[in-house]
Amino acid sequence: MRVRQFAKIAAVLGGLNAPANASAMPMDIGGPAAQPQGQAEFCAQLDSDTRWSILCDYTHDGPLTLLDWTAETEDKVGNINTLYNTMTAAINDRDHYGQYDFWVPAIRVGDCEDIAMAKKLALHNELGIPMHQISIATAWTPDDEGHAVLLLHTTAGVKVLDNLTDDIMRWDATPLRFSAREHRRGNQGWVHIHDRLQM
Repeated sequence: MRVRQFAKIAAVLGGLNAPANASAMPMDIGGPAAQPQGQAEFCAQLDSDTRWSILCDYTHDGPLTLLDWTAETEDKVGNINTLYNTMTAAINDRDHYGQYDFWVPAIRVGDCEDIAMAKKLALHNELGIPMHQISIATAWTPDDEGHAVLLLHTTAGVKVLDNLTDDIMRWDATPLRFSAREHRRGNQGWVHIHDRLQM
């Protein structure tokens, strides 16, 4: 789906599902979900001392805090989101790596989960956002295509960073049907999402 078309759908559904004066809808989480095979394979072959190891090896045992969503924070996060959307050529795994599901942080080229991984590293390394406030999530687009995005757990609700649009929206204002996300406590755990579009 083209970025402009996706953004138009998001704007329409956002207006229908989440009025400007509405409070953020909590993301209803279910039981454990299977870790995506591509992520499991990526983590299995990763050395613990690499620059990417934080994507697999972190754990969080303390309180699950929320990112303070100020205008300054929104601007900084938005800059990173737009930067990676702009500088990364989107190409699917089959065309790039010759296999269906291959996870690796995007460097100039990659698909949705690769871009989400790269953004997660940038938000943590460049802005100092704790890893437990950032989750990769899987979802379905309005065209029933499998998709991955990045979630930010903030004081203004769960925000979505998507390579299909530069707009940062609340999860309940997007046209996506969410399936699962990384567990905020790490350990490569995943949990189901009870999406409001599937209720």
